[in-house]
Amino acid sequence: MLWKELGPAVCDSVTNALKEIQTYNATGRYIVEVPWNYTTNKEATMKDILLQLQDIIIEKDKKPPLEEQDC
Repeated sequence: MLWKELGPAVCDSVTNALKEIQTYNATGRYIVEVPWNYTTNKEATMKDILLQLQDIIIEKDKKPPLEEQDC
């Protein structure tokens, strides 16, 4: 029915989405968040995540502290 109404591209997209859901969450069809590396356009590895956190911490340490203000 989907094939006839919307064509093969839509049907293939739905099929791929269902396969991805099955890959990441075989117990049910609810959404599971996956960390994504947009630079490489694939799922982020633990190394990618830790390197990103390291960069955030280094940038935070470089910023000068806020001056105390009188209220």
